[in-house]
Amino acid sequence: MNEHDVRVVLLARAVEQNDPQHTILSDDDRRRLAERGGAGGGPLQRAQAVVDLLAARTQAVSRALARTRWPRWLVPVAVVSALLAGAALNEIGSGGARVNILSIPLGAMMAWNLLTYLVLAAVAVVGWVRRGRGAPMPRRCAVTHLAHAVFTRGLAGLSGRMRASAALREALARFSADWLRIGAPLHDARIRTLLHLCAAALAAGAIAGMYLRGIGFEFLAGWESTFLDASAVRAIAAAVYLPGAALTGVPVPTVAEVAAIRAPGGEDAARWLHLIAATIAVVVIGPRLLLALAAWLVERHRAAR
Repeated sequence: MNEHDVRVVLLARAVEQNDPQHTILSDDDRRRLAERGGAGGGPLQRAQAVVDLLAARTQAVSRALARTRWPRWLVPVAVVSALLAGAALNEIGSGGARVNILSIPLGAMMAWNLLTYLVLAAVAVVGWVRRGRGAPMPRRCAVTHLAHAVFTRGLAGLSGRMRASAALREALARFSADWLRIGAPLHDARIRTLLHLCAAALAAGAIAGMYLRGIGFEFLAGWESTFLDASAVRAIAAAVYLPGAALTGVPVPTVAEVAAIRAPGGEDAARWLHLIAATIAVVVIGPRLLLALAAWLVERHRAAR
């Protein structure tokens, strides 16, 4: 069964199990379902017949099914918002018209994403070990717990406002709880896809904003330090911007060139901005898009099965 089929079966089961007095489905209803072959078919055929019957009587059932459907508008809205938020970042040139190559512009973004990769790798290793030992894995992350709490509260509020019997409202609450529990792995995959896409969009927006500001303002690259000399600064820059240099072919300046831009000196920051942008693309955007693709493939698999 796919995602929709499971929701239909869970809704019909919640109705029938929370209707001991036959106030939602009367004896005549159950007899007509049997005559139509709903009772003689499989679970899905029986469930669809029950849901169709109830949906024809009250909007509560149709709204409950619609409310538990993943909102398709969420991904594009979240990604565009992250893109705009990234473009609004003003870390480049925040100290004036100079880019301090030692402050590593957008370094916090890179550090956060690298830490995220380490955590994801650790979680994957722990999961592999636990599966090897036959131990169950937690099926929901903290973000999914939050989404579930908001989701459940919203559906509970909706069922409370609908013109439905107490038995039907109780059945809909049971349905929402069952779906959130059984569909947890699917929700996890969807939320992971969304988070990875937003992280990539945030970084892409930051790069776009950096270049847009570079069109209207002239940035100078330089550095200053109490303890480091030009060779140490060049070694740090070579290590940090190695991915960007490898991608673009733009070499990290030599020790002599680095020494020449020590404050109060400086140079046009264009090549440094290219190194920064390419490094962000390699360290953040590329891996995040790959992780989003992997999570999306898992999501498609779970939604279909």
